[in-house]
Amino acid sequence: MRFLCVASWLILPLLTLLTVSLNCHCQSPIQIAKLDGTIKFDGIPDEPVWESTSPFPMITQIPTYGVPPSQQTDIRILYDDSYMYIGASMFVEDPEMISAFGKKRDLNSGSCDWIGVSLDTYNDKENSLLFFTNPNGIRWDATVSDDGNAEDKLPLNTNWNTFWEVKTVYEENVWHAEFKIPISSLRFRETDEKVSMGLCLYRYVPKLNEGYIFPDIPYDWGTYSNLKPSQYAEVSFQGIKPGRPLYISPYLLSGFDQTNSLNADGTAYENQLDQKLEPGIDIKYGINTNTTLDLTVNTDFAQVEADDQQFNLTRYSLVFPEKRAFFLERASVFDFGLGGPNTLFYSRRIGLHNGNPVRILGGARLVTKVNDWDIGVMDMQTSVSTDLPSENFGVFRAKRKVFNQNSYAGGMVTSRIGMDGSYNLAYGIDAIIKVFGSEYVTFRWAQTFDDQNENNPFSFNPTRYQIGWERRRANGFSYSLLHTLSGTDFEPGVGLEVFQNYYVTRGILKYTCLPPELSPLQSHNTSIITSVQILSSTLQ
Repeated sequence: MRFLCVASWLILPLLTLLTVSLNCHCQSPIQIAKLDGTIKFDGIPDEPVWESTSPFPMITQIPTYGVPPSQQTDIRILYDDSYMYIGASMFVEDPEMISAFGKKRDLNSGSCDWIGVSLDTYNDKENSLLFFTNPNGIRWDATVSDDGNAEDKLPLNTNWNTFWEVKTVYEENVWHAEFKIPISSLRFRETDEKVSMGLCLYRYVPKLNEGYIFPDIPYDWGTYSNLKPSQYAEVSFQGIKPGRPLYISPYLLSGFDQTNSLNADGTAYENQLDQKLEPGIDIKYGINTNTTLDLTVNTDFAQVEADDQQFNLTRYSLVFPEKRAFFLERASVFDFGLGGPNTLFYSRRIGLHNGNPVRILGGARLVTKVNDWDIGVMDMQTSVSTDLPSENFGVFRAKRKVFNQNSYAGGMVTSRIGMDGSYNLAYGIDAIIKVFGSEYVTFRWAQTFDDQNENNPFSFNPTRYQIGWERRRANGFSYSLLHTLSGTDFEPGVGLEVFQNYYVTRGILKYTCLPPELSPLQSHNTSIITSVQILSSTLQ
């Protein structure tokens, strides 16, 4: 019966062949004006050259979509061969309405005023780069993946950082911001000396709980409605050339430890001096507009920001985000979610064990985009640690768009091979298909093979699969149907599986209402959830 159930679910993706609808963006791209003059980068966009371009028309997205903004916002964009410039002036009726605090990079608070730009640099309708600031001039940057859909996890990677500058200035009834983003910090494709990108501008005024947006994107997808590259306006740049940045980061660690201990007879102290001298190097090179190569030798992660302290009151392990820069360049290429925090590839498995660092002898990581294909390759070698042999980690990921701009299919292979003969191998195939409108089918299948298990590929024991159908909307009726299974021997050695040996069937029906302008409520929703969850030790 279980095989019949799985087979019936597998038919669902095939139905999409009959109902696929292609997205068509018929509006002409907006031509961004090239800078003809000079800009004094001081935080106030008051130079005459800013008058050579028009401000973007903003519209209210929250709390009431479609009404004119109550506060004036003037945002303009210029560029030259080296930088993209964004000049913004945010007017308010009362100076007390401006709210800001903090200076730490990537500090994010809903209590601050914010202004920012989202750039779908490849114009692939799926990924984008975010650059935001508040009146204090904080730099907050992040990447968006999977068209901003929060199916399994937040679609934001706030640990990604790149090189850019911003300056802000307060005045009585307005605050200004100037962004200066190096062209070399962006990855994009050039065709006939023209570059097309997706663009979204967003301003948030916390004292009014109002959000203004360009282009006209409704609030149909909830909190992340402003993070959907598929809805961005298309803009065009003429004559900019993608750079091939080369970053070299050598390091040298030195130090010594002195230990005084009693000798075997207990008659005197013996001094032991341990000296340390460890060199290493990290290299990042843009091979071409679509390909970035990272190399590392004797990697040092000592400069990485420490994890935020958390208290765990559950029976499940805590899952911490990746903050090491080596793994963050287009990290979404390596995403292979299995529901919740579970994933076939979790980069913190490399170089860390039980919370302690493991020396990485060296490695390479390459991400590239070939036509509609996103490809990622990684190989790393660790040294011997207290309770682990020297290990080699390998990852290969490929996925491409199918049928329409919001659908993809792909696969992943991972390996973890110890020098003592131990091994863990895994493979997976996945697909997310937009059937029509907001209807999506999800399919994921993965198996693992370990030297400690029987490794029968025709059994569900080493298997993890997930099949679902959902309506991705946060306005009106939405629903989701999900069936997932995790076998007793499913153990991704380079991934994460919180617990094993279960299968779940779950259905959710939800209705969300966005009230009219004068309503005291911003939104409310009613949900009906039904779930059947079975934990078993006899899955075959």
